[in-house]
Amino acid sequence: MRLKLKSDIGVTTINVESDQLFNEFLVDIRSNQQISTDLSNVIDSIKLGFPPKSIDLDYSQTTTIQDKEIKDGDQLLIQFSSNKRKNSPESSESTTAKNTPPPPPQQPKRQDTKEDIPSVYIESINKYLTLRNIPDDNSCMFNSIAYAISGYDSYETISPPEELRKIIVSYIQKDPELYSDLILGRSRESYCEWIMKKESWGGGIELGILADWFDIQFTCIDIESGNFVEIKNEKLKPTRFILLIYSGVHYDVLALNNELSTKNKDQDECIWEIGSTTGDLVLDAAKKLCKLLQEKDYSTNTTTFRVRCSDCYSILVGEVGVAKHAEQTGHLNFGEVKKSL
Repeated sequence: MRLKLKSDIGVTTINVESDQLFNEFLVDIRSNQQISTDLSNVIDSIKLGFPPKSIDLDYSQTTTIQDKEIKDGDQLLIQFSSNKRKNSPESSESTTAKNTPPPPPQQPKRQDTKEDIPSVYIESINKYLTLRNIPDDNSCMFNSIAYAISGYDSYETISPPEELRKIIVSYIQKDPELYSDLILGRSRESYCEWIMKKESWGGGIELGILADWFDIQFTCIDIESGNFVEIKNEKLKPTRFILLIYSGVHYDVLALNNELSTKNKDQDECIWEIGSTTGDLVLDAAKKLCKLLQEKDYSTNTTTFRVRCSDCYSILVGEVGVAKHAEQTGHLNFGEVKKSL
């Protein structure tokens, strides 16, 4: 079976047999130079699943990987710690050193020279809150959610838009009272057929359903107004949240990372505990990032923006114009007409 191993220094994918002895598996992890550069290190923890839970590292001589409920396609988060003796010269500290406060964290170096990466540096945790651009393919809302849930390197395969669209349809079909023709703005059958098309944009109804499905809160930041809109199942009271950026016509996702770069997206953290210290810091940084995006004119006024129909090349104005054209022609493939400089 195929497993993804992820540590603080790197990521790798390996192939193993499900009946391999767990103690041999641990040895293989320690010797894998993609995720560990010091053979003297010991494995402190292995976490699995979503949200990540620690695997019991105790084993017998017959314990296999499968006994630890590790399955094909799983991602394992590996945490190493030093195995040096506390009284060794390398790890000994003088009394003076112990009493000296640690230096303040230094801002990490930018890994890209691109100045157009919207971000806010959070000094207390030495990380960047960064805007991750999602492809503009009419499935941006679904892809933003999948990116946050599954991670950059697997969101297109683990939770692709078509699978999330199926979830929407299943909810609508099983609850005709909640998702009535009046609420949907068309017949339920027509809506289900429409939302399964890759050209169909997602919005509030779909966000509410997926928030319930994943038991999570979507905090959508409307760049034009600066409002932070929380979408969640009030009865479930989710404990985690994701930050989505809404420009008026497009969704992106916010991520926390040690470095400001477009080359390390596999290290992104996109889900935070509600009310946690990190979560509060992220929300404060998101407010600053919202102001930055407003200054960069990142939002689009949905009543005046111009859109071209990719099917017949008509130029349309605003959401009303797009909706009317779609209803009259059945065309669903649109792209925004950018302002000329």
